[in-house]
Amino acid sequence: MLIAAKGVDVPTEVANLNSEWSARLQDSVRAAVRAEQDFRWFNVGDSIATGEWGIASTDQHYAAVAARALGDRLGVPAERHVHTAGDDFSDGAVDASGALGPVPGDFFGSAGWLLRPGERLRYVPGSAAVRYTVSASGPVSFSLDEGRSWSVLETSRSEFPSQTGSHSLVLAAAGAEARIGHLEYASSTAAITWYTSGIGGSRVADLHENLSADGGRGYAAYGASDPDLLSIEIGVNNTIHADEVTLERSVADLRAVLGSFRDAGVRNIVLIGANPVRSDFQPGPWGQREAFAVMYQPVAREFGVPVIDVGGRWGGYRAAHSRGFLVDQVHPTALGHHDIAEVIMDLF
Repeated sequence: MLIAAKGVDVPTEVANLNSEWSARLQDSVRAAVRAEQDFRWFNVGDSIATGEWGIASTDQHYAAVAARALGDRLGVPAERHVHTAGDDFSDGAVDASGALGPVPGDFFGSAGWLLRPGERLRYVPGSAAVRYTVSASGPVSFSLDEGRSWSVLETSRSEFPSQTGSHSLVLAAAGAEARIGHLEYASSTAAITWYTSGIGGSRVADLHENLSADGGRGYAAYGASDPDLLSIEIGVNNTIHADEVTLERSVADLRAVLGSFRDAGVRNIVLIGANPVRSDFQPGPWGQREAFAVMYQPVAREFGVPVIDVGGRWGGYRAAHSRGFLVDQVHPTALGHHDIAEVIMDLF
């Protein structure tokens, strides 16, 4: 059932949505497609998204499902584009003479490339026509095919024009240590590009600590990348560990996360509320429904951010499990992610 909220028809499972937020998102979609650029959607959250205990593939994640649906609606492709050192680069090849390793607080809180003077990274895309986006910290020079189009990247996102034909992109530390938080390539036509990153059983405070490390490098990387939409799925582990973390502390942590993203310049944010959890996995004094009522909804309203009430939509653990939305005590199935994607599509 749909309800009217400030002139916007929204599902009852979406709280705090307002016409200003909705109009900004719609404008981003139209502007990207009209300019033959990408609508760039990042998702950050707990590792319930994918892996051994959840769905089998990132292509089944709600971000991927909704991105494909949005692409079909607009008549453009939907592709997973952003890469960090942990990716398999199935659509290209990467070689680095510098150190490949974890860079605390870097993009998505995951590994990036640390390059020292004289070290370099080479990327050969699988596509013949691409444009690149690189987020770097420190001066980095780049070239195409070892000599064409040299320039210097400053400490923010830089986007290179579309290139055609067989070529390679070479990034090198220019006189000082440099860190490349992510490397992205996009096809030369408009697309819905998405990336989702699980952060491994973390609570809200862990996400904030990870992205705040090293002077807030993680938050800065998100801001420099300038996503059109950032969805945040976090809080299930706060519920599971409610005997260790108070609800008041969780509220403060969520405020810190949203405030830091906002300070970094991230514009459109949507919260994905925690899914139902089996009762014996909620040993503390508060559970998933209390978390939504006291943490998600009020803080989202404070920051003008919509929040999807997954727990309310699925009707509690028993109902969610019987409907095939959960594979075990907490992890969503592919069907569960597909259902979340249906609500997200209503935001567009």
